Amino acid sequence: INVDVYAIIESFNVTCPAVAHCIKKLLCAGGRGKGSVLDDLIGAEAALSRAIELQKIREHEATLRGNG
Repeated sequence: INVDVYAIIESFNVTCPAVAHCIKKLLCAGGRGKGSVLDDLIGAEAALSRAIELQKIREHEATLRGNG
């Protein structure tokens, strides 16, 4: 089955680029010809860590604005 990963990301309204990158790495682990499954899992972990950092910043900024 061929599925457009970016269409999936868009259909779930994923707006954080780091989350999108993580999802792509997980769904296509080892299958893109750009590294092994392990390489992609490590990349997904790094992208998820960055997504967490970005979300913490977003939530902190929302709190400062009184929206949190």
